[in-house]
Amino acid sequence: MAAFVVQAGGDKHLGPGQTGTWVWNNAAPANAVWSANAVPSLSGAETQDSSLEVTRLWRRLLVTFKKDYPQAESGTEKVEHEIHYEVKNLTNEDVHFLVYLSVVS
Repeated sequence: MAAFVVQAGGDKHLGPGQTGTWVWNNAAPANAVWSANAVPSLSGAETQDSSLEVTRLWRRLLVTFKKDYPQAESGTEKVEHEIHYEVKNLTNEDVHFLVYLSVVS
């Protein structure tokens, strides 16, 4: 069993009480277990009380089939796995954060 962590994109931002939704495309390996964690960044303010919650995490499987020409019996199949996640800012402050995806396969 292998485990690793990926940073899902760059710095993200949510205002007080806001919820945002993001997508991680081409989630490989496909047969893995994925989880997410939102990590607040230091704001530089004298006081900071940041709380974030990953409220939803789900997978999406997209399969598309493209024929080389309309009457063709064969073609190319494309399979894509996506990880979708929602993060909610639980505080009354603006919060900048990073999202890390943990993967166990």
